[in-house]
Amino acid sequence: MPDDLPPASTDPTPEPGSADRWQRVEAVFEQALERPVAERAAFLDRACADDADLRAEVESLLAAYGDASGYFGRLADEVVQPAFQEAGGLPAGTFIGPYEVVRLVGRGGMGEVYEARRGDGTFDQTVALKLVPRSGSAAVLRRFEAERQILAGLDHPHIARLLDGGLSGEGRPYFAMEFVRGLPITTYCDRHRLGIDARLRLFRTVCDAVQHAHRRLVVHRDLKPSNILVAETEAGEPVVKLLDFGIAKVLDVGPDMSVLETQTGLRLMTPEYAAPEQVRGDTITTATDVYALGVLLYELLTGHRPYRLAERLPHEVERVILEEDPIRPSTAVTEVDTRPMAPGTEAPQALTIGPATVSEARATEASRLRRRLAGDLDRICLMALRKEPDRRYGSATDLAEDVRRHLDGLPVAAQPDTLGYRARKFVRRNRAGVGAAAAVALALVVGLGAALWQARVAATERDRAQTEAATATEVTNFLVGLFEASDPAETRGDSVLVREVLERGAERIETDLEERPEIRARLQYTLGLVYERLGVLPRADSLLSQARVAYDTLGMSLVERAGAIDALSTLRRTQGRYDEAEVLDREALALARAADSDSSIAAVLNNLGYTLIVKGAYDEAEPVLRESLALKRALHDTTAREDVAVTLDHLGILFYYRRDYEQATTYFGQALDMLRVIHDAQPHPDLAVALDNTASLHLALQQYDEAEPLIREALAMHRALHPEPHPSLAIGLNNLGVLLLRTDRLFEAKAAHEESLSIKQVVYGPDHPSTGNTLGWLGAVAREQGDLGEAETYLRESLAIAEEAFPVGHSNIGGKLRDLAGLLGRQDRFAEAEALYVRGYEDALDAYGPDHPTTQAALRPLPFFFEDAGKPGEAERYRALQDTSAAS
Repeated sequence: MPDDLPPASTDPTPEPGSADRWQRVEAVFEQALERPVAERAAFLDRACADDADLRAEVESLLAAYGDASGYFGRLADEVVQPAFQEAGGLPAGTFIGPYEVVRLVGRGGMGEVYEARRGDGTFDQTVALKLVPRSGSAAVLRRFEAERQILAGLDHPHIARLLDGGLSGEGRPYFAMEFVRGLPITTYCDRHRLGIDARLRLFRTVCDAVQHAHRRLVVHRDLKPSNILVAETEAGEPVVKLLDFGIAKVLDVGPDMSVLETQTGLRLMTPEYAAPEQVRGDTITTATDVYALGVLLYELLTGHRPYRLAERLPHEVERVILEEDPIRPSTAVTEVDTRPMAPGTEAPQALTIGPATVSEARATEASRLRRRLAGDLDRICLMALRKEPDRRYGSATDLAEDVRRHLDGLPVAAQPDTLGYRARKFVRRNRAGVGAAAAVALALVVGLGAALWQARVAATERDRAQTEAATATEVTNFLVGLFEASDPAETRGDSVLVREVLERGAERIETDLEERPEIRARLQYTLGLVYERLGVLPRADSLLSQARVAYDTLGMSLVERAGAIDALSTLRRTQGRYDEAEVLDREALALARAADSDSSIAAVLNNLGYTLIVKGAYDEAEPVLRESLALKRALHDTTAREDVAVTLDHLGILFYYRRDYEQATTYFGQALDMLRVIHDAQPHPDLAVALDNTASLHLALQQYDEAEPLIREALAMHRALHPEPHPSLAIGLNNLGVLLLRTDRLFEAKAAHEESLSIKQVVYGPDHPSTGNTLGWLGAVAREQGDLGEAETYLRESLAIAEEAFPVGHSNIGGKLRDLAGLLGRQDRFAEAEALYVRGYEDALDAYGPDHPTTQAALRPLPFFFEDAGKPGEAERYRALQDTSAAS
């Protein structure tokens, strides 16, 4: 027991009959109910300690109710518990109505379940026969009848069918159901090593069955793997069957169904799959089953449950379910969980589930599984598991539909947990402003349709044609202004409602401007730029790609075509597609030079220079950026100063990567001073980026006191400008994480990098190089926390992403090779570390030559490493190479 917790004996036991006393009885009962019969005595020994009265009350409840839930989960021979066989029951050959008992497969306070077959010669059929217990109370009889009534109203191919019912010879009610010889869905998926897609398809079938029950106003209340079996057809195809409506609730309770009301306040549930409202005793709705489906999906994907409850005391279980948030599935698959095995199995007494076993059961590798779950599947699971019922999916169908959209490669409806919540908070705070904005936006959209309709009516008259042109131009200007007003640079963060307007506007562009291709192309271009700045990259890609093609097809001016191509290039760079970005930049530059437009040439050169920096072509990038800067300084229009600041910032980045920190300080300082004056220290994307870049320089110089206020100022701007997931916010969080790591605030550092990672996975996806960078930083945090195994997992995943994104020898790969090599060397795994260090140096040497900063960075640690590894000759050889480079 941890030293900071008092001994158990200091916690006074509530008096019998008090409210606290009943809550404790109820909590212990619920946990005991979930355990196999053979394990209950040991559990009660721990949970009740020396409280004999508590134990007696719990045991009386268990005797009255029993463990009815999950009885069909034991139908398969390998999961039938010996306790049932030893408990007696009706002998084989006994007739219950027309059914002959074959064997007992389950028993509890709610009844006995037998495998039986019809034996009256009418037809041959194997059934699951449920028989009310001899000692059943009036409440048990009522619930038994209610279950039979519920099942009679359900008719779905994936719900076990009710076949018959009646009274036994001794007057005990029974009913016969379809007999399902299958395995719990999680066991089936693991045993057959089903991949993620196959698991998702089975899960959608479960959702469909649950929705069928919901449409008939039935909430299952106990969805879990043992109640969801998977059998196989003769062809070997899996068939899902939903079972056990023993504690289901009918939402529309009429006079004849009042037996379903809970008489004593007893809450029937399985804690691991129970929704918060079940734990609190609140109203049960279909959202309760949606939560349980979320738990099931989580377990299917990760091999773990959202919460580890097995060894917790009852009050701890309640606290966890009500207060703690589950970790993301993509993180859960990296964890290790130890579970007790069911009695009677030949397996060891505990089963360890870790990344290797989880990924193997899903026919993949641990790193690939993690990337597969990151993003959409994280969001889908966590939305279904929200504490508040009204913030989950609206129905099982909605959850299944989001899974389908993910499988089809479409955007999903699930949003990060803060998006809708913040939006509603924003609306509540600004009802009047939001209402006015909505009215104006709607008027503009409706006005577009009306104007175009009027223009088509007047197309045959010359004077009306002139009116049409003027009106179309005016409407276009209005809409362009609307879209530009939703840019984060203008809205300064109040963009929740505008995003809805943008979506509506994008749809109207496609439908209402088909006969106005020039206007449509310009609006696609403008809207694409706004989406790119909002961080909605798939939408930006679609619009900018369409605009680029339209500009070429329609023969727009050379400057306009250059701008459309350059915008698409910027997006490609953001997406990590650097080679494509450079090709587009050079195509745009050729058009801009042909147009002889200094402003266009300067803009394209600025973007090309930044692309070259990212690709590691520093020598080529410098003249390109200097030409851009000279052209911008020669321009005297009102926009030039901000353009100049952006190029100065890019030059600072160039010298930062060259490790020429003196020049970097000069350029970063000029850019930041200029942008502070231009924007009067108000939040602006360019100013926030300049703050981040200057802070990065201070971090490189180990000037942490100077870095921290800049990082926190930039982060505050990012949060104000981007209430939704955005790349700039992720970068700001990354900088904060680096600062906290280097100043030994490891817990905070991990939190910052995890938030950054969650944003990058949403905006970029799991395989983007920026996502890989944050994984690398998480590896560094884990290393400093002493968790070398987790650190290695993160660093190898980060390296794998970089190797897919960059050419051999690139600095991004080299840095990750050194990080991993350093970790291995720390564990005295010198041979593995040496291979990585040498590979990084030789790759950079081949790609860039001996004097490039990337090559020098790869060479720098080699002498020290070989000294530590006991190879002084090698250390001296690499030190001589350093001296040669320094002399040249």
